[in-house]
Amino acid sequence: FTACKSPDCVRCQKYLHVRQGARSKLQYYLRSKDSKPLTKVILALDDHVSPRKYTMQNPNVFYLPGISAKPWWNESEVLFNEDLDLLRRNFNDIKREFQEALKVQSSEECSRYWSQNDTESGKWNIFCFYNQGSKMRDNCLLCPKTCKLIEQLPHFMQNCIFGNALFSVLHPGTSIEEHYGPSNLRIRCHLGLDVPPRCALTVAKESKTWTEGQCLLFDDSFLHCAENKSDEERAVLMLDLWHPYLSQPERSALEHIF
Repeated sequence: FTACKSPDCVRCQKYLHVRQGARSKLQYYLRSKDSKPLTKVILALDDHVSPRKYTMQNPNVFYLPGISAKPWWNESEVLFNEDLDLLRRNFNDIKREFQEALKVQSSEECSRYWSQNDTESGKWNIFCFYNQGSKMRDNCLLCPKTCKLIEQLPHFMQNCIFGNALFSVLHPGTSIEEHYGPSNLRIRCHLGLDVPPRCALTVAKESKTWTEGQCLLFDDSFLHCAENKSDEERAVLMLDLWHPYLSQPERSALEHIF
C-alpha cells in the first residue's frame, strides 16, 4: 500500500493557501458574474468565519454560514432521492466491482490502486475514484460501472477539491480518531458494502451503524470518528455530495474557486 505523502492534501495538511487561492479565483469570477447571489461566499472568504451555534461543528478549511447544519441527514431526504435511488438500485454491480478491486490487494500492483490512511490504531485502506476532485483513471478503468454511476449522481462533488469518492475498508480492530472535515459544503454518504457487527460511525457524539445496501448521510464538518471492533473488514462506498441547500449560483461559484 502507498501512504498519503501529498503536501497539498486537504485532510492531512489543512493548508491555508486553499482559501487564498479561492479568494483570488473569486475576484476573477465576479468580473463576469452578479455578486448579489454570492454574498455569503464573498463574506466567508473575506474573513475566516467559524460556526458559533454548534460547538461540535468546526470545518478546518472553509465554512459557509447560513446553510442548514445538522450532524445526521435522514436517508429519506427528498433532495437526495435521485442520488440514493441510483446507489441502491445498482448495489449489486457496485459490490461486485468492489470484490474485484479487493483481489488487487494481493497482487504486485496493489500500490497502484490502493492507498493507506493514517489511523490511531489498526489499518484503513482506500481505493479512490475521485481524490480531492481529481479523477483516478486507473481505478475507474478497473471498476467502470461504479465510476460511471458516481458521475451520474446529481449531487456528486465531481469538480471540487472537497469532493471524494472511494471504497473505504476498515480492518479489524481499527479506530479512526475524532476529527473534523474541511468544509460544510458537502454531505458525506456511506453505502454499506460489508458490515460486520461491532462497527460504528459516531458524529457529534451520536453513534450509528451501517447496513449493507443502505446509505448513511452525515455532515463531516461535525466532529466524527469510526471504529471496527469486529474480527472482519468493514467496507463502504464513500461519496461527497453537494450540500442540497446551496443555491445554483453558489454551487457554480464554489465549484469554480475550489
